[in-house]
Parts: sequence; structure tokens; C-alpha cells
Amino acid sequence: MMNEFFKDNDVETATKLFIDNLKNKVNTPDYSTVRMSVLFSEMMEAKDVDPEIVSLAKKTYSMLEDHIEEKLTAAGFDKNTAYRKAKLINAMIEGSVTIGIIKESTEYLEIVSDSLKDILDGSK
Repeated sequence: MMNEFFKDNDVETATKLFIDNLKNKVNTPDYSTVRMSVLFSEMMEAKDVDPEIVSLAKKTYSMLEDHIEEKLTAAGFDKNTAYRKAKLINAMIEGSVTIGIIKESTEYLEIVSDSLKDILDGSK
């Protein structure tokens, strides 16, 4: 699904589509898909976790960053700026999902979505 969001959209639109998808999941009684982010966080801290599961968690976290970084680089941002903005946005989304699940609210995801333009604007 993430690939479809980023395929034909600019980085801001694609990221907002991704966030909207997460908001819809947080708003449903069964957040099993979104709760995986919390589960991955817990697994990453465990020393005795199955390496395959840890690898999958790392890959999942990297997918969004990679998409954002590629779009920003294509839009003219230098590699370091694109890299840092992608990580910042990913961290904000992941934190918003975790807080949203705990508080049963999409408010934090909405704030991130509304802040994307400011984050994405700036020096290239």
C-alpha cells in the first residue's frame, strides 16, 4: 500500500495519504495493524528476539524513510537533508501512532500531517 501512495504522488501528498491510512486504523475498534508498531518497538529492545523478526521490523521502519528520502532527493534536496527529513518524519509518525493508540486519538497524527509542509519546505 505504501508503494502505491508514493508511486505517482509528491512526497507531501503521499505522506499525508499514509498518515490518513494510519488514522483510519487508529479510529477502528481493532487496531491490530497499527499496534504492530508498538510490538516492533518492544521487539527491537529485546536482546533474545528472533533475528528474522528484528530484520522485518527494521525493514518496515526503513520503507517509509526510503520513500520519503527518494522523493525529496528527486525534488532537489541534497542527500543529507533528504535523509534527515525522512528520519524526522518517520519518527514523528511512529511516535504519533504509539501515543494515538494509548490515548485512543488521532490528534497527534493530524498535527504531523498538518506540519508536513513546514517540515518539507526549506533549504534544498
